[in-house]
Amino acid sequence: GVDEACGALPALQAFFQQQYSLRTVRPGRFEQLELWSGGGGPQDDTPRFTLLLLDAPAHASSAGAADRPCAVLFIPRGREHEFLFSTEEGLGQLARSARTRRLLAVRIGRGHDVGGQDELQQELSP
Repeated sequence: GVDEACGALPALQAFFQQQYSLRTVRPGRFEQLELWSGGGGPQDDTPRFTLLLLDAPAHASSAGAADRPCAVLFIPRGREHEFLFSTEEGLGQLARSARTRRLLAVRIGRGHDVGGQDELQQELSP
């Protein structure tokens, strides 16, 4: 009813504000975004995917250092907690190596089966 709609409104507003915010690269931004499946399975107590978003600092993206607007990296299972894949500094190293202004590192939630690489790419494609 009306109460449910009013209760959901703040979450919807936050979602659309965040979606709008992500349209532009903000040098130095480091955020974690969670994508939930909502399929009703036992693994639904953890996000299906966690996106680690890093916008390269301004000095790293100047003078042609960053050729690509965006790169996506799938974090290998079992390596989620390594420095390179879990920290702002480690992801910054990866962004510099990829020569990108924005890096999206995708971590698959524990207990979630995503199939192979092709199925994973298909599921995350817009």
